[in-house]
Amino acid sequence: MPSAAPHPPAAVAPTRIPKPAEASAAKRARESAKPVVVVAVLLGAFFLLQSWIPLRTAVQIGADEGFEVAKATLCLHGHRLYSEVWNDQPPFHTWLITQILKLQSRNWSSRLVTPTFESARSPVGKPALPGTGSTSAAAEPGQADRRDALSHDNPDRRDALSHDNPDRQDALSHYSILGPRLLTSAFTALLLAGVFVIVWRISGLLVGTLTTALLLVSPGFLELSSSCMLEIPSLATALAGLAVLVVVRPGRWHAAEILCGILFGLAALMKLVPLYLLPLAALIVWLRQRDNQLATMPSRPPSPSPRPSPHPMGRGWSLDRLRGSCAPSIALKSLRRLFVALLVLGVSLAAAFVFVDWLIEHGAYLAHFGQSWSSHFGGVKSFEFGSPADHAFDWSILLKNWDLTVPAVLGMFVLFTRLRKGPTAMLPPVWLALALLVFTNHKPWWAYYYIHLAVPLCWCAAVGLVFAWSAIVRGRQRGMGKGINGKGKKHRFSTFHSSAVHSPAFSSELAFGCAALGSLAALLFALGAAGWMGTRVWLQIADIRSSPQLHAALVLKEIARLKPFTRWMYTDQIVHSFHANIPLPPPLAVVPLKRLWAGDMTPARLATELARFKPEIILLGNDTREVPFQELLMTEYRLIYEDARQRLYAARATLQLADAAEAQRNLVRAPSP
Repeated sequence: MPSAAPHPPAAVAPTRIPKPAEASAAKRARESAKPVVVVAVLLGAFFLLQSWIPLRTAVQIGADEGFEVAKATLCLHGHRLYSEVWNDQPPFHTWLITQILKLQSRNWSSRLVTPTFESARSPVGKPALPGTGSTSAAAEPGQADRRDALSHDNPDRRDALSHDNPDRQDALSHYSILGPRLLTSAFTALLLAGVFVIVWRISGLLVGTLTTALLLVSPGFLELSSSCMLEIPSLATALAGLAVLVVVRPGRWHAAEILCGILFGLAALMKLVPLYLLPLAALIVWLRQRDNQLATMPSRPPSPSPRPSPHPMGRGWSLDRLRGSCAPSIALKSLRRLFVALLVLGVSLAAAFVFVDWLIEHGAYLAHFGQSWSSHFGGVKSFEFGSPADHAFDWSILLKNWDLTVPAVLGMFVLFTRLRKGPTAMLPPVWLALALLVFTNHKPWWAYYYIHLAVPLCWCAAVGLVFAWSAIVRGRQRGMGKGINGKGKKHRFSTFHSSAVHSPAFSSELAFGCAALGSLAALLFALGAAGWMGTRVWLQIADIRSSPQLHAALVLKEIARLKPFTRWMYTDQIVHSFHANIPLPPPLAVVPLKRLWAGDMTPARLATELARFKPEIILLGNDTREVPFQELLMTEYRLIYEDARQRLYAARATLQLADAAEAQRNLVRAPSP
């Protein structure tokens, strides 16, 4: 038989074994990608929750949203903050809103422009001062310099407010509140990312993820992140500065301190409150300096296989290193470096603050700093509307939010026990103590200040939850271990005697039982806390969705009918000034309780200003209280709309103009005989 031809052996591809350097590089790439993925998931969860909130159609979200958009409305109509519009807050946030609305109007002008009645306005398109030739609505009697700067004869003002100026045309358009609210959403994303980076770099990936998730479902967070208010933008910018300090290592040119100072300067130019975080920034700078110093001072004798810390500023206490760092020359050098770093941070903060204020408002905030000082620190001069003492910190808020408070207490205990391993464990408790020290003593206390407590509280709570979970897992593993003889024999309780208490088998079963009880308690707490958090988030969304919406606001339709004949409107629901695009009288646009307490605005002055400006439209809440300008309201105005929430009054002369224009339109539309 013919023998079969031998088949050639199949070619076998050589197996490529990756080199250790390549494997370690691939592992580092995977490890570095994890935080990016986690941040993307957390931000996706935030935007998913926010998609259920009617950002475009809700009339108002948040208590102080009306103040911010009313200031922007006046700026869009050519008025200036501080010199015309009373304002006790820095200008940067208002400037950002104004730029967004201008850009929005330029892009959508073909769809959003509404008809106007130019004859009802001053020759330059800006409402004129009653009884004067000045266009400034906020100029006080006798202030000739402000009248001159804002008069018709000033060529700069005439050019800025001429009919051919596109900015002035934007001021006559209708604006959507979606843009300002999306600005807050962007700052919220920055806030969440900043919190995650800070906690991740100090406490690890799991604690950072849990902290950010807890902050996302904390009380009032969704409402505050959807409202055009100052709290989240200013806090997010300051936390971005802290994140820079945590991430960037110390360098010769102090780049981290410079960038942190710039970010803190921008935060302070939106609201001064985040400046309370400067001591925390100083603590982080000190920890960075200490870590950098200890890195250059190896212990004696050096460890044969040192285990590097996974986080910056994570080196523990070393006796040899501490002794070396306490040498007089080294301590003096360290103190000098710390002083220089803090000086660079402070100078950068001040320079950024002054430069941006000059850039956007020509230094108006610093020039009129007395408005902010008298509002915040001027003392109480009028008790007619209460006092700041009536709005003290509510300690019950910590009990109401037990789902964060209970694990936060455990977390602080764990962090205190870890101080012997390294001083970075003090950061969350110090942050929480600093926030409590500031806001429990600050009066007035408003509910949206809770966001400042929520960040360190969530950090401590995340540490406590991770510790509790690890303890339960370790207890279960210990309880399922073997006995002393290594054969896995279980102890029988029927032969219980005194020596059994000391047997490893009994200890294992006791540990297993404790772990089981701990697991049950943790499960019950987790279910209750998750249900409470979910209910809280759902209630926030439901409350905003059930609030008044623009498409159902009949009062805005009545205002739109009179808008062509209206120069000013006054309302105690000032967000309607933005939706109607009709400015408030500049002295009356921002009247918070602080201004009333300081005596800068009184009922008598309110009546005087309204008699001077004579706004064509007055919108008030439908309640039984009598307003200080009741006589003016009864003689010069007529009620034209009323529902369960609002009363709308129009000046009698304005109604005559509207009726005459309506009759003229009907005459034109009538068919000729």
